[in-house]
Amino acid sequence: MILIRRHIVFYGSVQGVGFRYRARNAAEHFGCTGWVHNEWDGSVSMEIQGTEEQIDEVI
Repeated sequence: MILIRRHIVFYGSVQGVGFRYRARNAAEHFGCTGWVHNEWDGSVSMEIQGTEEQIDEVI
């Protein structure tokens, strides 16, 4: 099993709508680790680690 790490930035209406909560829950459901946080410009950054298949399921 090869683990990869991706840094992803989401733009649009992603703050104040539960996006971080749902992204974290999806990552945990598929066995990924990492973090999600709001950025000053209104975007949300996510760093996620897992297999390519796990990350594809989350995204």
